[in-house]
Amino acid sequence: ETKSLTAAGNQLGFTQSGVSHSISKLESELGVTLFTRTKHGVELTSDAEFLVPYTRNLMIQEKNFMEAAHSLQGIQCGSLVIATYASVAARWLPRIINAFQAQYPNVSYSIREGGMEDIESWIMNGEVDFGFLSWRKDSPIKFKAIAKDPLVAVMKRNHPLPPSYFETFPIYGFMDFPFIASPGAVDYDIHSAFMDSGVVPMTTYVCNEPSTTISMVKNGLGISLLPELMVRRSPYPVAACHAPERFYRSIGIGVKDKKAMSAATRRFVDYVRQWVAENGDK
Repeated sequence: ETKSLTAAGNQLGFTQSGVSHSISKLESELGVTLFTRTKHGVELTSDAEFLVPYTRNLMIQEKNFMEAAHSLQGIQCGSLVIATYASVAARWLPRIINAFQAQYPNVSYSIREGGMEDIESWIMNGEVDFGFLSWRKDSPIKFKAIAKDPLVAVMKRNHPLPPSYFETFPIYGFMDFPFIASPGAVDYDIHSAFMDSGVVPMTTYVCNEPSTTISMVKNGLGISLLPELMVRRSPYPVAACHAPERFYRSIGIGVKDKKAMSAATRRFVDYVRQWVAENGDK
């Protein structure tokens, strides 16, 4: 992933020579070459690529084994790798983790932020324990909804729109003003809203980061359609309003296999569902 033995060593707490020694020892035991050096850095060989899914499965099984062993001793500990949208990471996760940690202080966390396709890929490849994401038809992810997040029209506060647009923004209005798209996290939900309405927005800008989209809106470069969770408590002074037709994204928790969830994952997921039900709108 890092394409660098030094960078990998820094993440794992080993020196570059220590990583090289471990690789050489493993290659000798397996009888295959795992890495090759290219002008782009260190890359996996085809044999190593073939072994990656099995390696990830071993890591998951080892993690589950250790957590099961600790639970026999009455120790609630473990580690969680969580995939999430930036909006959930900023608005919910800090408060959820803070509350959960008060009860289970021995659990560690790693958070990976990305868009819909990133999160689905990380879940299916076993790179994360679970992910916060939106419902998508025909997705292989095992999905459990936890909240409905309204999509809202976002514009500059003194934007020269008809006054009525600031109360309820007609969905066809996105065809008349420059539109700032944010495909990095919410492309599927917004695309579905426009498709259901038969509207083709006047897309003028495309931003991967929602914060950039909101900043551009604040500076009068266009309007946008975003989940309310992204706009709520935004540091940028913008106006937000619903369309007469209500559109939502269904936020939930996705896993690859419910039966394979670790003890720490099950406990955290149950806690998240309870916390969102009680605090998600705050």
